[in-house]
Amino acid sequence: MTVHEPLGERTKDSMKKFTRAVAIVALAAVPVVGLSAAPAGAKTVTPQKWATGFCTALSDWQDTIKGASTDVSAALADTTDLASGKTTLVDFLSQAIDATDTAIADVKAAGVPKTTNGAKIQAALIKGFGKAKTIFTKAESDSETLSTDDAASFSTQASAIGQQIQDSAGEIDTAFGQIDKLDKGGKLDKVVKASKACSFLG
Repeated sequence: MTVHEPLGERTKDSMKKFTRAVAIVALAAVPVVGLSAAPAGAKTVTPQKWATGFCTALSDWQDTIKGASTDVSAALADTTDLASGKTTLVDFLSQAIDATDTAIADVKAAGVPKTTNGAKIQAALIKGFGKAKTIFTKAESDSETLSTDDAASFSTQASAIGQQIQDSAGEIDTAFGQIDKLDKGGKLDKVVKASKACSFLG
């Protein structure tokens, strides 16, 4: 019978920091990287309709990951061994990936805002969410190799993965700056600020 290494406070702390790092990436900003053409056949919609669709997609994405992070933190309090802790972290990242896939689909469904550079704005957002998915997917892959035989090794590895995720947040922190450059005259920004669906952006 395999005896799993029990979790110490240091290990639990590392796991909690790990989950917070994922939430930080999701809540940091709208992830926008690079520009390209909008998907072929993408529908054009009014800026008002687009703002509702986009902000709903973003809010749902952030809420899903933040909620999963909270659930994981609670679950860790009852986790007693490394194998269970590893499974909890991998499952959490799987949820983050699924949520990001949904966000990408929702942004595509929201269409292209009928405004200057609307197609580029939509395409940039899609690529940005794709970047977030890449970050989470790599973290999931790395988490699957976490040691369950030694608490110290597990803690060190989990901390390193969490730090990598958090460091990646810097790669998407220029998101609104990218949008500002594309949104000539700030027309789309004004619509977003006036939309009830976007009120969470402040």
